[in-house]
Amino acid sequence: MKSSLEFEPNGCGGKGGWINPPDWIFYKDCNKHDIAYHIGGTEENRLLADEAFLADMLASVSKVHWLRRPFLKSQAWLYYRAVRHYGKPYFNSKDQ
Repeated sequence: MKSSLEFEPNGCGGKGGWINPPDWIFYKDCNKHDIAYHIGGTEENRLLADEAFLADMLASVSKVHWLRRPFLKSQAWLYYRAVRHYGKPYFNSKDQ
């Protein structure tokens, strides 16, 4: 694992991963989620980080024009489901 000084959030998608979704309006939300995954912790911390990620994305969606909201809301839910299913290898787990 890289030291904290070498860590840099990379927007949406796992660093070095094969899935690189578009950031749309979620770049800052994805970076905040990257930081939470870097800090790591228990599986409960991972769930909390993922739930905060969804809440942040939905808050971002609420700020755009109402015509764009349905599409972006579906993208937020898709990104949330993706991190729940595929994000574990990127989480700095402290579970033994």
